[in-house]
Amino acid sequence: MLKALCEQAEWPLPTTVRAVASAALWMPRWPGTVGRRPLVSVGGQGLCLLVPDPTARAEAVVAAAFDGVGAVMGPVVTTEEAGASLRWALSLLNLRSARDAAGVIFAENHLSTLTLLHNESLAKVLADRLLQPLAAFTPRQRERIEETLLAWLEWGGAPEVAKYLRIHPQTVRYRMRQIEKIFGQSLREPDMRFNLELALRTRQLMSAAPRAQPLHIPGRRMRGPEAVAGTSAREARKNGR
Repeated sequence: MLKALCEQAEWPLPTTVRAVASAALWMPRWPGTVGRRPLVSVGGQGLCLLVPDPTARAEAVVAAAFDGVGAVMGPVVTTEEAGASLRWALSLLNLRSARDAAGVIFAENHLSTLTLLHNESLAKVLADRLLQPLAAFTPRQRERIEETLLAWLEWGGAPEVAKYLRIHPQTVRYRMRQIEKIFGQSLREPDMRFNLELALRTRQLMSAAPRAQPLHIPGRRMRGPEAVAGTSAREARKNGR
């Protein structure tokens, strides 16, 4: 598939690539002094790039281009794994928080998140099974318990948890006594604590994921950034901007 698209775009197949996904509908011209131009695909919900044999300078150009707009840069992979790099970039793009929406995210800094969501169905089974004792609580109570338990698993002591959650240490101790009644002695078992943290992180990630459909990558001709910039200019003129 990629080989055919490269031939169609007259774009020599590189050895390695870095996929980039963004909700933006445009990209500035690629500087002629920064190696080969990326392969670009434009869709109704955004664009995707494949940066060939990425260098630090090329990555800096991409990061600067999308700063303020938002993008995710997938890991550098062999050409054969380009689809995986793009899938991972899209997964993180859909999980961005409002705080990160305009920034540039590097997938290498979020590999644990990608690992958790590699099999969402299995991750959900794990979370539902281990957190089943919380089903009897109201959503607000459940949220508070999960938040406190995850912070305790991450930070350990009441003062640290209190500082992280911005609550009084006595509140943390009270909540932890409730949590110990729910989960019992299993909280002292390393395996259980590890699995609970996985379950809580999974629940946290899934609740943060937007309901919108993932970015669609159309099966259309791949183009260089010059063509993308031209398209954006025409669209702007058409809309009177």
